[in-house]
Amino acid sequence: MQRGDSSLRLNVHYHTLALDGVCVRDDAGLLHFHALPTPTLEQVADVTRWTYEGLARVCELDADADRRARPAGTRRVLRRVHQ
Repeated sequence: MQRGDSSLRLNVHYHTLALDGVCVRDDAGLLHFHALPTPTLEQVADVTRWTYEGLARVCELDADADRRARPAGTRRVLRRVHQ
């Protein structure tokens, strides 16, 4: 997950690699492509759930680290910038 760009602007996005098959080398050394089947709705839902749970853990860890980094008695102030 990338959180910002070179100007330190918030730019949350993901780099994803999605495989649609595998190459297998035969006894003669030739590569053959074998397509993977289309994922089921259940498999897509599983990946979505795992992603959400992982992100929730990361966000919680970041929030905990932010709270520990601030001096006691201070609060984090978030300001919305309109463009």
